[in-house]
Amino acid sequence: MMYTVFRIYFAVAAVFGLLAANAVLANENRAESEREVRGYGKRIAADGMDTSGYRYKIVYGGKVGYIDAQGTVVIEPRFGDGGSFSEGLAAVEIGGKWGFIDDKGRIAVAPQFGHASEFHEGRAAIVHSETGKAGFINREGKIVIPAVFDEIGRFSEGLAKAVIGGRAGYIDERGMFVVPPRYTKATDFRNGIAAVSDGGYVTYIDKLGEPIFNNRFGLQSEGFREGLAPAETGGRWGYIDVTGEFAVEPQFDMAEPFSDGLALVMKEGKVGFIRPDGQFAVKPVLALAHPFSEGLAAVYGKGGIYYIDTLGETVFELPSDVENASDFKNGLAKFVSRGAIGYIDRTGQTVYHPTK
Repeated sequence: MMYTVFRIYFAVAAVFGLLAANAVLANENRAESEREVRGYGKRIAADGMDTSGYRYKIVYGGKVGYIDAQGTVVIEPRFGDGGSFSEGLAAVEIGGKWGFIDDKGRIAVAPQFGHASEFHEGRAAIVHSETGKAGFINREGKIVIPAVFDEIGRFSEGLAKAVIGGRAGYIDERGMFVVPPRYTKATDFRNGIAAVSDGGYVTYIDKLGEPIFNNRFGLQSEGFREGLAPAETGGRWGYIDVTGEFAVEPQFDMAEPFSDGLALVMKEGKVGFIRPDGQFAVKPVLALAHPFSEGLAAVYGKGGIYYIDTLGETVFELPSDVENASDFKNGLAKFVSRGAIGYIDRTGQTVYHPTK
């Protein structure tokens, strides 16, 4: 298994507030399956799209390929499995082994690993095909941190979570522990702060492993974003600042990290969005919603699915046969229609229309 990311997912067919612990390599296939596109389908050009060569995963005939932001198939489906592009490369499976391709579909790192993850800060986590241990490679495929760990995360701010003997700590780019492995759970560093747990309460540490404040909280969050972090006490969620004090008092059933200046919260069974001062920008009247991404959020209501801006104004509605829609990533968002998955751009125009 690889790094564990703790997040409360607000999604269709999910219980709000479910605390997810996703090990990247072990569960990456499941996460990636949510981004699959079934079928080639019809290309519909998107105006003004600039995603710097980013590729989006599709699946056709049981094989993985990739489209560009205009919906054109640029890498024919020929891989047994594949991950998302990051730093210009994507992990793919060929003949039971994992390697990496570039944005033209050319082999950049030969298939040789038991599994592989995305690149972050010039390093990608890999699993040794024989020992099952995890380490890191660089973009040339060279092992830069030996595969000796039970589980590892991605590099963030120069450090990565690493697990040995069931305990997590943080290693540097040499593979040396700078924070000893003594935690049961640990998140990526953000702005020099990471959330950790010793099996009980959650606290926050700096890059030397020192607590940044004495306050402890009951449930794990993703950590700080935009200066605030969701925190639970007494069964209620609020938001703490970097001193460990509540900037938004605990009052919500559940809470997501801030993004684009707003945070998704649940109150009395309904969801809405708050500002950093705790005031509602979008009142809690929605049944379901996604956090904001790239200035838009998918919400469920009015008999269908639509996207709003950070002012709460409707930007566009999706057709009535759309069953689900996702966050935006690099200019496109996934949608599900009649069991098939496609992509829309930020104007609501279909970029890739799938066929079953």
